[in-house]
Amino acid sequence: MEFNKDEEGNLHKLPKKCIDTGMGLERIAAVMQNVHDNYDIDLFSALISKSQEYCGRTENKIAHKIIADHLRAAAFLIAEGVLPGKRQELRITQIN
Repeated sequence: MEFNKDEEGNLHKLPKKCIDTGMGLERIAAVMQNVHDNYDIDLFSALISKSQEYCGRTENKIAHKIIADHLRAAAFLIAEGVLPGKRQELRITQIN
């Protein structure tokens, strides 16, 4: 990044150029835990292990990654107070 945009839309040169990595929580955790796949971090590996245990199958890792990702999304929605339901306004949490 080289410029900062103020509220009026004017660009101002930054005192020092920098790179915005756009790292989210999972990417930072992957770097800190020295793994190359976000789904290998401790948060996801525990969910994937349980998914494999409950399904009784381990060979389709992609399916278990999808299940883990959906569980994470549902957990964040529930933490924000959005609960699943059958009414139209509550269907946002329906995960297929």
